[in-house]
Amino acid sequence: MKKIILAIAITLFSINQINATVATTSYYQTHSNDEKVAKMTSLLGLSAEQQKKYKALLESSGKSKEALEAKLKTASKEEKTKLKTEYKNNYEAELKKILTPAQMTKLKEEAAKNKK
Repeated sequence: MKKIILAIAITLFSINQINATVATTSYYQTHSNDEKVAKMTSLLGLSAEQQKKYKALLESSGKSKEALEAKLKTASKEEKTKLKTEYKNNYEAELKKILTPAQMTKLKEEAAKNKK
């Protein structure tokens, strides 16, 4: 009887761990840059030039994010908030240089839909 209860407890714990991992893993952590470019192209109709620039942005922001994650490990709560905001603002500023105003508006609309 104790073994059965222990087995059930371990199973439930494992399921909770898997669910927690899935819930915190975003699209941008699980897909390649080429897949991200393809998704953005289908969503916004990116030109070939925009696709190249967006892929370059993804590559550079990936490197920046690695550096950010290293800094976040030792940063205070206030510093973490500031660093994350700075990273997001820089990314959005670079993205605005690539997309047209209409594309940027559509992207924000889609992001708002996905947050619901």
